[in-house]
Amino acid sequence: MLKRILPFILLLFASHALAQDSLFYINGSAIAASVEEIGLKTVRYKTWSGENPVQITVDKAELARIKLQSGQEFIITAMSTARVDERLMARKQCITFDVLAPALNHATMGHERQIGPRTNFQVKLGHIGTGTPLVVTGGMMFDFVF
Repeated sequence: MLKRILPFILLLFASHALAQDSLFYINGSAIAASVEEIGLKTVRYKTWSGENPVQITVDKAELARIKLQSGQEFIITAMSTARVDERLMARKQCITFDVLAPALNHATMGHERQIGPRTNFQVKLGHIGTGTPLVVTGGMMFDFVF
C-alpha cells in the first residue's frame, strides 16, 4: 500500500518545490522567480543561474504585473500597445468645446493656455439661448492640489 502512495506524495512535494512567482515586464518578457519584497517603487526578487541564486531589484514602472505562486496577482502598470507621443504631451495650449451645450440650449467655445505649473489662463466665448447676445468671459484659473 505504501509503495502505491509514495510516488504520489513525492510528486506532490516536487510540484510544490517547483512552484514559483511570475513577473511580467511591460516589454512583454516574463520571468519565473521568487518575489522577496514588493516596495513602494521597487520589487526585489530572486532567480537562479544554474545552482547559484541571483537577487535582482527592478523598478515597478518596468513591470506590468506580478503573479505569486499562491495565485494572488498584482497589476502594477497596465500594458498598452499605443505609445504616447511626447510632442502631444509637451503642448501648452488647447481649444475647448462644450459637448453638452446643445442639450442645455447654449454653446461654448474657449481657449486655454498653461502659464505655469498648475496655473492656466482661460478665455471662453458662449451663446446662451436664442436671440441672446454673445457673452465673453476671461480670467485666471488656479488649480491647487492639497
